[in-house]
Amino acid sequence: MDIRLYESGTIHTYHTSRDYSRTSRLLWFKVLFPPVFQKIIDILEFLSLTPNLLECTFHDVCTTDDYGLEEILILPNLACLKFGKTTGIQDLNSDAHILRYLSLPALETLYLSFTKLTSSDFLSFLERSSPPLRKLVIGDQCNQFSFIDMEKWIHRMPLLVHLEMAAPENNLVNDLLAALAESPFDLIPHLQILRISHEPLTTLQPNYPELHQLLSSRRAKIVEFKLVAVDMFEPDPRVRDSLRQLIARGMKIFLRTKDEDFTADAT
Repeated sequence: MDIRLYESGTIHTYHTSRDYSRTSRLLWFKVLFPPVFQKIIDILEFLSLTPNLLECTFHDVCTTDDYGLEEILILPNLACLKFGKTTGIQDLNSDAHILRYLSLPALETLYLSFTKLTSSDFLSFLERSSPPLRKLVIGDQCNQFSFIDMEKWIHRMPLLVHLEMAAPENNLVNDLLAALAESPFDLIPHLQILRISHEPLTTLQPNYPELHQLLSSRRAKIVEFKLVAVDMFEPDPRVRDSLRQLIARGMKIFLRTKDEDFTADAT
């Protein structure tokens, strides 16, 4: 296991094989496992010795199921957890089913892959942890669940201000936009940044009236909306003019495909 330690601003790198000395002082670490499967129980054993841990990143971690493992590990101070390289939203690819065995009551930032993790697993984690999540970034496994699934767990994130998703299905995009438009004070009421990357080969067909309603009803809160797709239907002139009015008032709005930026001439 290759661990990089941050202690009082000093970076230390060392290798350990069940030698977990000094881990109690560990505030931040990055796990770079070799390309073989790791046992969940071994990772949990290490994490159990890091009560002061604030941030953790798993890079390209593949894990095996530990059948019969029931104990939940509580990390009371962990505020940031990332599964993947996080250099791009498509790089969130580490196995995330370790969340089945964690409770993170201080978690504010989560970069999540749904590799080996179901929507029900994630909901159970949220119910168990009640974390004050403020930023959620989801990798390109969003097509594994519907908005019905998603709605169950976003209700558990009342403090969320930043939501980012990669490659969701067309229906999920429009269902999310519609729900946010209809419930500006109930569903993610503090949302400020919403970014959606749609990369399937199918053409994205946003419900532009719902999008305009969403941004208009939340204009006092939302500071940035970004919708990027390989291909996307163009908004009609009336909707485009309305979006440009919001841009003129200070909101950042990006509607882009690989060939066209629908809001470029509005700034």
